[in-house]
Amino acid sequence: MNPSLDDLQRERSRLEVALTQMDDLRPGSLVERFRKCGKPTCHCAKPDSPGHGPSYSLTREVARKTVTRIIPSSGVEQTQRQIAEYKRFRDVTREFVEVSEKICDAQLHPATDSASRELKKTALTEVFQAALVEEIQNLLGADAIEDPDFEALETAVRGRALRIAARALEQRSITTPLMPPAVRSTPAHAAKWRVMWTVAPSAFKPLSAI
Repeated sequence: MNPSLDDLQRERSRLEVALTQMDDLRPGSLVERFRKCGKPTCHCAKPDSPGHGPSYSLTREVARKTVTRIIPSSGVEQTQRQIAEYKRFRDVTREFVEVSEKICDAQLHPATDSASRELKKTALTEVFQAALVEEIQNLLGADAIEDPDFEALETAVRGRALRIAARALEQRSITTPLMPPAVRSTPAHAAKWRVMWTVAPSAFKPLSAI
């Protein structure tokens, strides 16, 4: 499973912190050398003698040429730490570049998806606007778009909503106790009474409970 964009960004942040915590570093290889002076009476002339030393030198390649720097014995351990830190720096920067490249690739797909969602949103908005214009024309007439009367529009919308609610309640056949005969005489009043019964049934009590 490929890591998510959030996971990649967290990994990059971790590598950024690691880079800021780098200690002194330097590239190259530390070479230990022994040498023989050539005097026949010197201890280095013995067959089992490694020679004079050791001496240390730091070598590295610069512009396709090998550069050598003498390192004193007192600085050997420090130089070894610096070389090790350089190797760590090289590994972290390599990982940083790899993660950054993956982030760049991952960011291409959300950008495409976002553009697609924006196109769909624009299309839905246009469809909604067209449907709204058609509904207003059906409620108030074709001239309502040119010179809209918002009060009349609100009244028409509320009336339409009440008619829809009344039909829905009639289909459910909700019974309403204690409904006065005068209220039952008109469908509109009966629908309003049913709405009140649905919203607050505790307000209607049987005669025996009063």
